[in-house]
Amino acid sequence: MYQQLYEDRLGGIQHTSIHRCADIASCEPADDGVRLELTDPHTGSGRFLDVDLVLLATGFRDLGTDDRGAREFLPGVLNGIRDGVAVPEDGQASVSRDYRLELAAPQSPLIYLNGLCETTHGMGDAGSFSLLALLAREIADSLASRLTPAR
Repeated sequence: MYQQLYEDRLGGIQHTSIHRCADIASCEPADDGVRLELTDPHTGSGRFLDVDLVLLATGFRDLGTDDRGAREFLPGVLNGIRDGVAVPEDGQASVSRDYRLELAAPQSPLIYLNGLCETTHGMGDAGSFSLLALLAREIADSLASRLTPAR
């Protein structure tokens, strides 16, 4: 992604944008892509953004719970599916080896977590940029094995 941003800047074009410190208040399909309502968590100000594609980066907080509230069960953007997440006895969100969020319903869509998997995948998952290529490969292989041309 950063290479694309760099190449765009060299070419004087902007295909990609990064919106930091923005909470997604709503996300709706639009005629030409997706319409987002963004809220600044510091000022509370809001704005709408029409885009072709959305990539979400939720930061480096860990999934799970602790006494200080430093962890979260799911990223806030996934609160709408919270009740559909498979929860084993330990009370943590269940994430498979291939970073797929395990959902209770068998026909649920595939949801992968890029980060937030320290609890299930160990300390190396917490922002280790050197492991991002391996993580991306694991997700790509998982998707390729599950998606067929008919799906």
